[in-house]
Amino acid sequence: MGQTTVYMALNSVASEKIRSGGRHKIIRFLQRKVAKGYTYMIGFIIVGLVVLWHFRASIGNAGFLVGGERNILDKVFRNFTFLSFEHARTLKNGFGSQIIIELSNASKECEYKNGIKLNIVKPSFPKKIDFRSMKVPTEKVAGYIRVLHYSEQMTMSVRALIALAGQAKIGDRNILSPRVKDSRFGPNGFSLGKYFNMAYFNKVLALSNYAALVGEKDYEAECSLANSSHVIIHFLYERDHKHTKKRLHFNEKPHISVRTSPTGRVGSAKCPAPRHSLARNLNAKYICVDVGKVTEWSKLEKEVIQGARCVTITNWRGIGNTFRTHFTEKHLKVYRKDLQFLLQPSVHILREADRYRRVFDGPYIGVHLRAEKILSTHNVSQLLCCVRVLGELIKALKAISGITQVLIASDARSFGSYEWKKLEELHGEVLKNLHSSLISTVDGVEYKPTAGYLDHGIVALVEMNLLTRARHLIAVGKGSFQEWIKSKFLEQHRGVYEPSWSLITMCSE
Repeated sequence: MGQTTVYMALNSVASEKIRSGGRHKIIRFLQRKVAKGYTYMIGFIIVGLVVLWHFRASIGNAGFLVGGERNILDKVFRNFTFLSFEHARTLKNGFGSQIIIELSNASKECEYKNGIKLNIVKPSFPKKIDFRSMKVPTEKVAGYIRVLHYSEQMTMSVRALIALAGQAKIGDRNILSPRVKDSRFGPNGFSLGKYFNMAYFNKVLALSNYAALVGEKDYEAECSLANSSHVIIHFLYERDHKHTKKRLHFNEKPHISVRTSPTGRVGSAKCPAPRHSLARNLNAKYICVDVGKVTEWSKLEKEVIQGARCVTITNWRGIGNTFRTHFTEKHLKVYRKDLQFLLQPSVHILREADRYRRVFDGPYIGVHLRAEKILSTHNVSQLLCCVRVLGELIKALKAISGITQVLIASDARSFGSYEWKKLEELHGEVLKNLHSSLISTVDGVEYKPTAGYLDHGIVALVEMNLLTRARHLIAVGKGSFQEWIKSKFLEQHRGVYEPSWSLITMCSE
């Protein structure tokens, strides 16, 4: 109400007061009323401003935008099939945390608009290991181990190598560092130092009471071909009958027991050495070991290796389920996966990642697509649907965060997984341009290696390094390598309390 109206109302009351007498009383009465009226008005204004500010803040936190910004989002979401403003609000609220996107059965067929659910969860940061309380044990070297063949790609081979180091320490043995080529570990290719910082690798192993990795010169000095103290071990893995039959010329997987073992020991027996085997050249013992019966490395040392200085394992698959060994790891204080997540890239990887990082002007969104895992678990329709949802998600995240640069890394390219090439041939044209079409749809870029960095493993590790530096990471699919990337990304953002980053996972079932 205006000032004039207030005075008119008060004058009416004042006339009555005049008739009842007392001019001074009337003046004091008018002053009190006017002051009280202004106090109410100022109070109402302050309360209104506070309410408006809190309402504005809650709207902003919920991901709603007003004015020109809202118009921009209108244009972005107008043609979306899956994502809505409700999803945009959840994305915004999930900054500084982890978001899991679920696709309902209906949306898996890309039919319905309301088949997407976004859940904000607490980030699962990698385990933090305090090495300050650990001491490097006194090194005693009683022998060496080398592996001729690691059966998987880089992530699982690294894990298998670390697992072997945990067992080799029991016999005070060092391990010959494998060579690497296109993500495969074996006797040929680059030194392992092309992939990892070996000084730090061995430091982490030593502090965790694992065996050390040594170079070829150190190994050859102790285990030359002239050294007759050799034992070659061929593990009889479950679900590996064909390989055993082909390599050792058995009609079926041998059943090793006290009755069949010439040594009278359960779980191991002397095996016929294959043609062109090292055992023939070295005059070494060639022993078959049943992984289901020998589950303590101390037993392997005592009953199979029997003090031999040099041990060769024909095929090492690590420790785990039915197609791996079953050695116990009760003596280990630090788990092998936690050690793997601590590994640092080599100077070659860091130099190449820094070179390509200059492509971006400011922050960027990282995307890792593991298409092979989605396809092998489900079907082509599910994979294509995940990619369609991913395209909308990237566009929505760009609009909400204001970050326009996107790095796409996937296994559906020439430097991707070996299995993807087989799947591509199987399904034909429908999968041929999956990677390139995603890049063009979201206006993204891919890492392009220079000469000297064309190795599959180097490409994968450079992409990992770049993805961990992204402001937001979208992980699509699943797999051990993607698990490694997510762990590195979360470690990079540990302690960053401002809600400026997010880890988004989808199609991981």
